[in-house]
Amino acid sequence: MEQETYQKEYSIGKILSEAWKIFKENFRLIAVIILLVYIPLNIIYLSLGLANETMMGAVGFVETTETSTDIIFGILNGLIGIIATMAIMYATKARRENREVDYRECFQASLLRWWPAIGTNILLTIFLIGLFILLIIPGIIYSVYWTFALCAVVLCHKSGMNALDYSKAIVQGRWWTILWYSLALGIISIVIYVGIDFFSLLFPPHPFSLLIFDLIVNIVSAFFIVATTIFFLNFDETKTALNKADYNETV
Repeated sequence: MEQETYQKEYSIGKILSEAWKIFKENFRLIAVIILLVYIPLNIIYLSLGLANETMMGAVGFVETTETSTDIIFGILNGLIGIIATMAIMYATKARRENREVDYRECFQASLLRWWPAIGTNILLTIFLIGLFILLIIPGIIYSVYWTFALCAVVLCHKSGMNALDYSKAIVQGRWWTILWYSLALGIISIVIYVGIDFFSLLFPPHPFSLLIFDLIVNIVSAFFIVATTIFFLNFDETKTALNKADYNETV
């Protein structure tokens, strides 16, 4: 099964089916990772939201505090949530290679790559902002080239420009394919998130129900992390195979 992963480039359907297989067979491990990271994060977010409701007196103050809450949570999610993302990536690769791992090993591997991941994300963000400010097209082009930067950090022990270059090497020659696959995964996830959000409106906005629906969103997001990891692993290995084929043709 492992060898089949690397024989040829996957279709988007194959990526999703392989991701679902790993996600389903390792749901307990993935759920533990999500719960340990996101229950505290979601409680903090809900607490900040409840604190905002006590400040509804001044005109415009609610909007200001809501914006501040979103910014604070965005920073926390970027710093802490990425630990869960990397742990799930590590677990996916391990299980794809038929290696048994537990949540402790996954978190340990994630934490070892925490600072390189944060540094690489900051570098990527600075570069993309600069590219989008200069011209929209270069920003879009390099957004696709650097699709796999975080995967390269976690699974290939790259960091900074090395991670960005590694991602670009995988994408090169398959830019449109990777754009289409990324859009497909993004659209599917948005449709699911909108469905969850619509369903949540049927329930009263109680903190407990909000926490439950936030966790459901986190679990769904975990599936797409698995899918992205399968996407990366397959395209990384087929890139190597394609390079060998090109070399043989020129010899």
